[in-house]
Amino acid sequence: MVDDATLRAYSVDLTVNYRDIDGIDRSSRPLTTGVRPTAEQSFSVTNVSTNLRVGEEGTVSGTVVNNGPDAVTNPVVMFSPSNPNIVVDSSEYAIPDIAPGERANFEYTVTVSDAGSASVQQFNLTTRYRNTRGDVQRSDGLETRARIEPKRDRFIIKTATDEIAAGSDQAVTIQITNNGEQPLQNVEAKAFVESPLSSDNDEAIVTSLAANETAEVTIALSAASGALPKTYPVSLDFQYEMPDGDSEVSKTYTTAIVVTEPEDSGFPLPLILGVFVIIGVAGIGGWRRWSS
Repeated sequence: MVDDATLRAYSVDLTVNYRDIDGIDRSSRPLTTGVRPTAEQSFSVTNVSTNLRVGEEGTVSGTVVNNGPDAVTNPVVMFSPSNPNIVVDSSEYAIPDIAPGERANFEYTVTVSDAGSASVQQFNLTTRYRNTRGDVQRSDGLETRARIEPKRDRFIIKTATDEIAAGSDQAVTIQITNNGEQPLQNVEAKAFVESPLSSDNDEAIVTSLAANETAEVTIALSAASGALPKTYPVSLDFQYEMPDGDSEVSKTYTTAIVVTEPEDSGFPLPLILGVFVIIGVAGIGGWRRWSS
């Protein structure tokens, strides 16, 4: 029947074609019967929840409801986004058999690539199933929307020690915060500086860093004696492991260190020598006067 047919009783005329005992082909008189079609099998999707963000892995979850009229077996929720920047880990999610009025939950792992954009996306889900006759059928598209949040930095960096005197060495403490929603393992930090700064110990590691957790690492910095008193950049890269074991490398983060005037170690040497010279000259003059 056509999709927009009215759900009511219909009369159907039938004719039986047969061959009689004499081998003659015949047709019966018209036979009339009545049929009442049932509603088309339908589904709906509710309780959709998403946590998608550009450059990160997230989830799309929800509930499929069997609106009837029949029970279905071997149902599979299918999700294939048309946006090439949205990648589904597995596009098919098998759910239990569901009778009319029953529901089943689904959840997909979804990654939005760095090329994606923050926006509201419309997703189409379909349900593949077997009807009461065992035939494989597909539902109409089940539309839902999801917001994709803007890209965010994986880490927040803050320098706890932000000064070093020219001509000195300093252990610089840097605070690293996991700004994501997933725990990280083996976070390796490497610092990069340029003259007049230098470092002979520019690497550190944090074995684990939970979501929103902050840890401190220490690197050794030296400032040349002739360094001008001003602010200099310190760049840091991070290599870390995701919960699935994949290793990733962060973007380059930049923090600042202030080089100050050299520390005062007492009277300047020229002044000390000048004092000794004056004392010596005065002593010689006094000795001569005493001798005369």
